[in-house]
Amino acid sequence: MNQVIFMLIASIQSILPSGILYLPQKEPKAVLLLWDNVQSVTVLKRDAFSYDLICMSFLMSNGDEIEFDEEDLHWKKLNDHLDDFLEGAKTSKDWFWDVAIPAFEACEQVVFSRKKPLL
Repeated sequence: MNQVIFMLIASIQSILPSGILYLPQKEPKAVLLLWDNVQSVTVLKRDAFSYDLICMSFLMSNGDEIEFDEEDLHWKKLNDHLDDFLEGAKTSKDWFWDVAIPAFEACEQVVFSRKKPLL
């Protein structure tokens, strides 16, 4: 199992053929997450005290982890087209109910994983 070196919560600016342009929290400059550098993608539920927040975490080849959540304006587009950019990735219609229910319980599902780890 890879050790996460750095966890970053971010907001999506644009979804591109080459990757996701995102704005890291508390940073003034957008960064490009390259599809080619994604090692795995996991969807999970976080307890936000009075409600659950569904998140998508991208583990990158360098060990960094970048997370987006369902409150992001581009969340639907990311889910609807994830398999267009990461071959074999599950979309929300494949995993949503398994992660969303039961409420307030930790549910996690890997929706994409490279067959061979990136170097």
